[in-house]
Amino acid sequence: MISAKKDTLAFQLKGRPLRQKRSFGDVPASQVAQRLKAFLDADQNPNTPPETEAMWFYLTTHAVMEVQRRLDWHEHLGELQWVLDLYHKVNTPSAARAFYYLLLICTREARHLKNKAELQTKLVDQFGLPVYQYICSIDDNATTAMAQFPKKPPPSALGPYCEALAWIFYKGKWSGGYGGKKWGVIADCMNTFVLGKAGADVMLDTVWTLAHNTAPIFNKGMLYGHYSPVLPRILDVQHVGQIPQLIASDAAVQPYVPPELEAARARMEVLLGPSFGGLVDWHKVSSEAKSGQHYAKEKAKIKLTPAQIAEQKKAEEMAVLLAEAAAKKDHEAFLTLPSIGTLPGVKLKKIKLPRAA
Repeated sequence: MISAKKDTLAFQLKGRPLRQKRSFGDVPASQVAQRLKAFLDADQNPNTPPETEAMWFYLTTHAVMEVQRRLDWHEHLGELQWVLDLYHKVNTPSAARAFYYLLLICTREARHLKNKAELQTKLVDQFGLPVYQYICSIDDNATTAMAQFPKKPPPSALGPYCEALAWIFYKGKWSGGYGGKKWGVIADCMNTFVLGKAGADVMLDTVWTLAHNTAPIFNKGMLYGHYSPVLPRILDVQHVGQIPQLIASDAAVQPYVPPELEAARARMEVLLGPSFGGLVDWHKVSSEAKSGQHYAKEKAKIKLTPAQIAEQKKAEEMAVLLAEAAAKKDHEAFLTLPSIGTLPGVKLKKIKLPRAA
């Protein structure tokens, strides 16, 4: 979409790096290491809160979707140009930070692989001898391992190295609490971006949800500050599409809402309408929460109409029926349950892209 005018959705969402699928798997890892080192040296906020980054991403994405609803691909953006400019301005450096973080933590975790010698033949055949030797060279010390890639990267292209990391997480032997399939999912998120299977925007949409064997991934002491209980709260609210309301009204997230973020939300409310303000519907959040939280205190502050109470009760009864049928593994009983249709705000579950064995 290079031929599209810059003040159109066609250019903003198809012609700029954040939304493009471009493989850089053939790029020498040494070049990526140079860029990573430069990023680390220039980073003025190595304790960036993942909560803040996530809210920036979801708020601006929400706004872009609203613009898409209003305008055609080649229609002039006019005053809505600001929304697209902000989307790229905040999320492009955020994507770089997320990618570098995934690369560093996956490299560090690889040091726990227990059967390196046993996997030598398969690793060499699929990814090359330099990649295998590099994985074997990762230092046992966590701090040293985290800093190894930018100082001494593997003498290979980036793609084979990143694919090898995912492969060992799925195929290797690991002690309890280290490596394994959950880390394979983390490496897959990185690889969909590296190999051009998805754009940086998809990587960002996924990265906030990732967890390793014991917790969310944001606890490694580099590039991000340690996650807080606010992160799953943000994800629960995002699941029902109410991040603007969360930023506008929720006291719990305010420590992670810088003035610029609230100012952006307020301007979106003026440009795009009241759906970018107001209060969070905590009853809806609670009924669809992925974290398991019930938000009882938040719900208690919201007065429901009789119709809303009846609808909520019906939804709760249906959830019980579905859970009982699933627990009994009774297919016939499951099929006899009444149809509930598509619930508002429900999103399709992310699927893992197929990858070579």
